Amino acid sequence: MRPAAPIFTATAMRAGDGAGIGGVNSLDRFTTMAVSPGEIRMGDHLVDDREWIVISGPWKMRVARMVYLFAQDARQPQRRREFAWYEDEPVTVWRED
Repeated sequence: MRPAAPIFTATAMRAGDGAGIGGVNSLDRFTTMAVSPGEIRMGDHLVDDREWIVISGPWKMRVARMVYLFAQDARQPQRRREFAWYEDEPVTVWRED
C-alpha cells in the first residue's frame, strides 16, 4: 500500500470560510488527504453533511472487505455515527499538521 500524500490544504479548498469551530479559523491546521480506510487515525476529520471527528480506530471483520469506525459531530459531541467503506475505497480526511 502506498503512503498517503497530501492533495491540497483545507485552507485552499475553503478559503474565505470565515470563523471555524470556536470562533477561530481552525482550517489553518489541517491538510486534506485521500487515504484508504485502514489508514484513518483517531482525530482525523471527515465531512459529509456535517464535520465529524474520528473517535475510534478503524476495524474490520475477517470475512467482509468493509472497514468501520466511529466518529462524533464536531459541533455536537454527544452525536455519534458509524462510518463504513470498502477497504480499497479512498476516503478524504482532514488531518492536523
